[in-house]
Amino acid sequence: MEKYLKILGLSVNASATEIKKAYRTLAKEWHPDRHQGDLIAQKQATEKFRQINEAYQILSEYIQGNEDNDFDNLKTQKSGIKVEQVSPDFYYNLGVERAEAGEEKEAIDAFTQAIHFDDSYLKAYQYRGFLLEKMGFVQRAQIDFKKIKEIKLGDPFKTQKTSAPKAQNNVSSDVKKSASQSPFDDSSDSVSGKSRSDSSQARASKAHDKIWQLKFISNADIVTAVSINSSGKSIAAGYESHKIYVWDQQQKKHVTSYQGHNKKVRAIIFSIDQQRIYSAGNDHQIRINFLSNSKSTLLGSPKHQHSQAVTALALSRDGETLVSGGVDKTIKIWFLSKRIEPLSLSGFASEITGLQISPDNQFVVIASLDNNIRLRRLTDGKLLRSIPVNSSTSSLDISHDGRLLAIGGFNHEITIWNLETGEKENELREHKELVSGIKFLPDSKSLFSVSWDGTVKLWDLESLSAKTMGQHQDAILSCDLSLNGKVFVTGGRDKRIGIWTQFNN
Repeated sequence: MEKYLKILGLSVNASATEIKKAYRTLAKEWHPDRHQGDLIAQKQATEKFRQINEAYQILSEYIQGNEDNDFDNLKTQKSGIKVEQVSPDFYYNLGVERAEAGEEKEAIDAFTQAIHFDDSYLKAYQYRGFLLEKMGFVQRAQIDFKKIKEIKLGDPFKTQKTSAPKAQNNVSSDVKKSASQSPFDDSSDSVSGKSRSDSSQARASKAHDKIWQLKFISNADIVTAVSINSSGKSIAAGYESHKIYVWDQQQKKHVTSYQGHNKKVRAIIFSIDQQRIYSAGNDHQIRINFLSNSKSTLLGSPKHQHSQAVTALALSRDGETLVSGGVDKTIKIWFLSKRIEPLSLSGFASEITGLQISPDNQFVVIASLDNNIRLRRLTDGKLLRSIPVNSSTSSLDISHDGRLLAIGGFNHEITIWNLETGEKENELREHKELVSGIKFLPDSKSLFSVSWDGTVKLWDLESLSAKTMGQHQDAILSCDLSLNGKVFVTGGRDKRIGIWTQFNN
């Protein structure tokens, strides 16, 4: 343990309080954002920051919150140390730390060790599956997701423990379809309601003095990304098979398809004028898909694309600026109406997991795995503010009035932040797994959230209460809300698109 104490500049007799104080001081001093403009210094700071975080994480395992512990005494208790080193929690926490430092391979190794000691460690499978999927190891990720389902089915207290036999049979038949088939199943009933589970989901739900009606569109492939146009009439869906389909949500039929990507689609968004769809995927590409002629073309030149999978897109409300982020730990700001190359911001500590542009088009909020939210000016990428959070971020959204930021985490929580002060206002805890999507309603007083637990929840931010509006049969991977707040859509691993339509009483 002396190695980790030395990294923090401490002796073997350091107390828990001294360890925490040294960590905070060094983490602030070596944070990569303090070295913008000097790539060499920033690279050195990134490595030092990683070492500091790893040292503190490991030391924290033995402190166990006791401020009065003498660390030298703990160090000499060899049997106690040995037990900690082989505990699954130790390796899980180490995996989280390495993932947040951008060391995906090392994180996967740590989660594998946790699973070795506890083959039912649900969180380790979830995080490892997430990283494997992010890195493009789809088959390995699928094995973990299958194991997650098996663990849940074996837990009588899990709400997802049963699925309708007919729904399971539909999924099985979809799996058998050839790769050349389209990712939707015309032979299946587009509207859910045939199984006991689906019929309860399809009932109208009343929330905030409105009635929300739910219907499902069945597909033959996993729905990895969804977007809805401003009118709420058309849905663009990206698939595991790398295809894109546009659906008429009222008639429940596809109207256009694109096959420009050659790997899984990770993000998709309609243009403001509803004439184009921007998409991004594991093939490192960002594409423009035209609704007028069903053609797809690369945004910019090949040399301007990301070097690894593109995981997130955000479009300004004036339609002039697109922001992309990816596994390559790089942000690109694309000025769509100007014939100039994109502004590239590199040096992030970990991959980008979410992006959102402020309603006034002044700044972009960037989420990643390193427990920090960053606000950068949209015109030149200058850092405006960093907000430290207590979990890797999996999703985010800004309220329509521009005052609030909602963050969904790997820790299953949603936190609400005041963008003017940078202070946290509330914590929302209802989901049982990673929060994969958040969308504010136009009133800025309520929001939708979706999760890998398969549930859709509608939150009242004044009462901090949530209502479950429905449920997919597997993890929900993406969601979107129409500009008028009348139609909410979801896409999931159960190969379905969920559509919530709002009606006045």
